[in-house]
Amino acid sequence: MLERDAEVGRMRTLFAAAARGQGGVVLIEGPAGIGKSALAAAARRLGRTAGCRVLSARGSRLEQRSGYGVLRQLVEPVLLGADTAQRVRLLRGPAHRALALLDSHLDGPAPGDPGAFHVLYRLLVNVAKAGPVALVVDDVHWADDPSLRVFLHMLPGMAELPLAMVLAGRPAAAPGPCSALAADPAGTVLRPAPLTPAATA
Repeated sequence: MLERDAEVGRMRTLFAAAARGQGGVVLIEGPAGIGKSALAAAARRLGRTAGCRVLSARGSRLEQRSGYGVLRQLVEPVLLGADTAQRVRLLRGPAHRALALLDSHLDGPAPGDPGAFHVLYRLLVNVAKAGPVALVVDDVHWADDPSLRVFLHMLPGMAELPLAMVLAGRPAAAPGPCSALAADPAGTVLRPAPLTPAATA
């Protein structure tokens, strides 16, 4: 990628740390057309190269009112692809409520219940116990609020987990979960500069 060495280097460091059991968060923030989706695609490749299991999702206006729409994109392939023994491990502990919780809000908004956030956080922790995981979410500015609040709930414990998260989106237009993610000291915000004329050419 042209003129994105700093961003690629930071993500490479993030995934290498996650592979050692030290998770973290990178938020790629910028206006439309700056190259956030290209960096999210690079994040998926870098995560795989680092030995992480890559789970990806994309925010959508159509899913904004759906409870845990983005989180469902991340975890459903894992659960559906698991055999019986793997599913038992994934749903161990508080995570045993995860499937019922996701299904109950399939067609409507999810409540702002910290207990529910913890259930889904524990599901992601169980996924990471099988090996380092990279969560990559593009268009995070269109993600549903409940999924974003789960990500916020995860931040305090990320440094002790083999779990890396890359979120790409436009700057928050108003105070809310997106702006809280950008302001949290546990994360790193990358703001790609416009390409020079030479790189554009």
